[in-house]
Amino acid sequence: MDKSDGSLELFPDPYSVGQVVLSRRGKDRGKFYVVVGFEKDRLALADGERFNVSRPKRKNPRHVQRTSQRVAELAELIEAKQDIDRGRFCQILVGLRDVPAEE
Repeated sequence: MDKSDGSLELFPDPYSVGQVVLSRRGKDRGKFYVVVGFEKDRLALADGERFNVSRPKRKNPRHVQRTSQRVAELAELIEAKQDIDRGRFCQILVGLRDVPAEE
């Protein structure tokens, strides 16, 4: 849910900020995202390319699949409300393309 200051509320379990997820539905099927927050009944996701922390993609949690990875460095920056530029975000995510999805 939105906080009064307009920022994103962090999503409770089973997802956590920094969790890497794989899109299973929609035009972006097969694309990896990082959970950056939660709005109403949607996950707020960022990929460092088209969607960033300040303008995340909203996606139904049933349409993504969790992976075994969590990007702790990004989670710390997001939770500390620090600005993350696109280049730094992409640099952190390098190598996540071959992450196995959880069953």
